[in-house]
Amino acid sequence: MIRHFDDLEVQAEPYADYRPIFETTRLNVTHVRIHPGETVPAHTHEDEDQVYYVAAGAGFVELS
Repeated sequence: MIRHFDDLEVQAEPYADYRPIFETTRLNVTHVRIHPGETVPAHTHEDEDQVYYVAAGAGFVELS
C-alpha cells in the first residue's frame, strides 16, 4: 500500500502530532512530531519494542 504523507490522519495532542502509517496486531509504525519545547508524558508500552528515528532537531529519551 502506498500512502501520501499529507493524506495520513493527524491525531493532535497539545504536545505532539501523531500520524499512524501502518498498524497490525504485531507492529505499529507512527510518525510523531513533538512540538518545540514540549514533552511527551511518561507512559509504558507493555510487550512492545520501540525504535526512534530523529529526522530533525534534538531531544532525549528517559527510560525507566
